[in-house]
Amino acid sequence: MALSACFYGTIILAQHAVFRAVGVSVPLLEVALVAAVVPLLTLLPLSLNGLGMAESVFVLLYVQLGVDPEVALAAAVLRRLVDLANSSLGELFWLARPEDPRKNEEPEHLTAPEPTR
Repeated sequence: MALSACFYGTIILAQHAVFRAVGVSVPLLEVALVAAVVPLLTLLPLSLNGLGMAESVFVLLYVQLGVDPEVALAAAVLRRLVDLANSSLGELFWLARPEDPRKNEEPEHLTAPEPTR
C-alpha cells in the first residue's frame, strides 16, 4: 500500500510540475483527481505503450477542468517525453549491468548424459 501511495504521489507531483513548466497553474487537488486515471487507462490494449491514448485522455480530462486544449496537449507531450527520458535512464543501467556468469552455461536438462561403460 505504501509503495502504491508513493507511486501515485510521484505521478501527481510530476503532472503538477509539467503544468507549471508549460505556464499553467492547475490546483494540486485537481491534478490528484485526474493523475491516477491517465496511467490506468493506458493499460487498455488499444495502442503500443498507450501512445496517443494517454495523451488523448490527458487532454480530455484537463480540458474538463478548464485548461486550454493546446496547453493540455503540450503538457501531455511533455509528460510523455519525461517518461521516455526516465525509461532511458533505466535502460542505461540495464545495459551497464555486469555480465551474468551463468549466461554461457547450458541448462542441466539440455546437457547430454555421460555415456556409461
